[in-house]
Amino acid sequence: MENLAYPLEWAIMYPRTQQNQREVARFEVSFSVARDDLLNELRLLGAKNIIISSNVQLRRDGLLLANFKEPTDPGVAVYFNIEDKNYALCCDRWNKVKDNLKLLSI
Repeated sequence: MENLAYPLEWAIMYPRTQQNQREVARFEVSFSVARDDLLNELRLLGAKNIIISSNVQLRRDGLLLANFKEPTDPGVAVYFNIEDKNYALCCDRWNKVKDNLKLLSI
């Protein structure tokens, strides 16, 4: 997989949500909890080579920065392998990156 974490690399198989149709999430979650929940769920599935792609710049260790300015495009894509098969999940329904990240872990 040659997907980049930054900037957002959207999987073309998923339609994009129009900017004016994005919603405010009806749930509250912190960015770090949303990220950790997603990584935990993927690890439970046996996922390897996990790449979270968004318009949020990365830390030196490759994880998303927790304190960032919300980008114009809050979409999130995650790429991973399970048993040598490649998978992608994408979400841009919500107007904040953390909420789209959380939805991918559900």
